[in-house]
Amino acid sequence: MKSTIIILLITVVFTSCYYDNKEELYPQDLTNVCDTTAVTYSGTVAVIMTSSCSTVGCHVGSLPASGIAFDNYTTVKAYADNGHLMGTIKHETGYSPMPKAAQQLTDCQIAQLDAWINAGALNN
Repeated sequence: MKSTIIILLITVVFTSCYYDNKEELYPQDLTNVCDTTAVTYSGTVAVIMTSSCSTVGCHVGSLPASGIAFDNYTTVKAYADNGHLMGTIKHETGYSPMPKAAQQLTDCQIAQLDAWINAGALNN
């Protein structure tokens, strides 16, 4: 009788224990992955600039805010090269935080712009 109880307890203990794998319990949400490996001006940077900077009343048109039109590669490249672009969007000291009167760009957008600049800010 004692041996049956011991065997039963051992069976319960060993069959009830298991080890979870973190990746199985918390699978990565692939919809929220930020791709900074394939950043291009036309496919990424221009899209961010159009949606966040080159909007009506801001950096677009014949009378853009502060005389800066971010609706073309040449201007974006110039401000990327002199550090002003990243200073403003990262809200660094000494720069006017952009976009004005709107949410700061997402961490992913900032990382993508940073990756583009670090890759040479190419017109691709």
